[in-house]
Amino acid sequence: MAGGVLELMPSEVEKILLPYKNVNADFIVEIDEMMRKKSDVNKLLEFTNNLILRDGCGLSKNEIKLADNIWKKLSKRRLNRNGKSDI
Repeated sequence: MAGGVLELMPSEVEKILLPYKNVNADFIVEIDEMMRKKSDVNKLLEFTNNLILRDGCGLSKNEIKLADNIWKKLSKRRLNRNGKSDI
């Protein structure tokens, strides 16, 4: 009975909109491979945070850390409701 905002089904991943710049094409394949291999979510977030948020959008380390902490807090809260804890 899950189905929150933070849950993505594999078929939904292809619909995710990313802030796109032409340079994103250089690493979109790597992101896809990481997701297909079910890489650790923290490694995937670190990779995308650096490339998209820092390099692409110009966010500072503090802004990225804040966004990352918010995501982790919301995820942990949701997982705890369902009796899971991956983060």
